[in-house]
Amino acid sequence: MTPFAAQLERMDRALASGAGEALRAEYARLFVDPTNAPCPPWQSAYTDEPQPLGPAHRSALAWFRAVGIEPKQITEPADHAGLLLAFYGSLVEANVSPDIRAAFYEEHLAWMTEFLDRVQAETRHEFYRALAEAAAGLLAQALPARPAR
Repeated sequence: MTPFAAQLERMDRALASGAGEALRAEYARLFVDPTNAPCPPWQSAYTDEPQPLGPAHRSALAWFRAVGIEPKQITEPADHAGLLLAFYGSLVEANVSPDIRAAFYEEHLAWMTEFLDRVQAETRHEFYRALAEAAAGLLAQALPARPAR
């Protein structure tokens, strides 16, 4: 069994344990409170001077807008981990050049290593630990090699 398959199995077991309320509570504790959450899912929280809707948000928004994606709400932080990963996935799916994907990765995904390490260290629930491990493994494989020049 591959490490990824093992992590998926661990997540499945954690979900099958019927711990829905515990999962919801842990999600809120880990991620929701922008000032007290131990694992805020916004890139801006991992900068030297955290600033919601600041430079990381504006840069991600510029990337999104360059391909015609507009936020549903102007106050929605564009530097949320889920949005950044979904956008990167769209770049891969569209077979965008490795140079462009690498630039986006370096600008908007490199911080996620620290985020996922925090999730693994802070979570009290096996589901989030396995999810963070799986995501870290996939992220490590996602950085495209830049063509030799």
